[in-house]
Amino acid sequence: MKKKWFGLLLSVCMILSLLPALGTAAGAAAPSGTCGTGVSWTLNGTVLTVSGAGKMTPGDDHTYSFGAYKDTITAVVIGEGVTGIGEGAFYQYPNLASVTAASSVRDVGGLAFNACPKLAAVTFKGSGVEVGANAFARCTALTAVPAGLGDLEMGAFSGCT
Repeated sequence: MKKKWFGLLLSVCMILSLLPALGTAAGAAAPSGTCGTGVSWTLNGTVLTVSGAGKMTPGDDHTYSFGAYKDTITAVVIGEGVTGIGEGAFYQYPNLASVTAASSVRDVGGLAFNACPKLAAVTFKGSGVEVGANAFARCTALTAVPAGLGDLEMGAFSGCT
């Protein structure tokens, strides 16, 4: 008799332990964080949206917190108010295929999109965007220089098709 009660109790405990996990999976908020003073990010599916006011900057460890999702991200949307894409922000993102940047973006940091082999579409809605050294280097799927660019630093598009 004791074995039956113990088995039943153990089964109930196992079922109850699954409930919190099921609840968070169903109603989980999209991953998000900050990437600069006044600048934040949200990941909805495979699309990373950066919004706020100011320039993207890495955290204290010189990385961006959205880097934990680098294999998942296929598109980046930089919203109105963000003025700069930080250095190395999307370095070696293997599945990143498109980037759209609002007219407020004035500069792209060095190595920002370096070695993104699937990056084929880049759109800058503004003009005169300064591009840092090697920012789009080794983006082998990129076949055209995006419109709206200003000064280009050395190697900005080296190794592109």
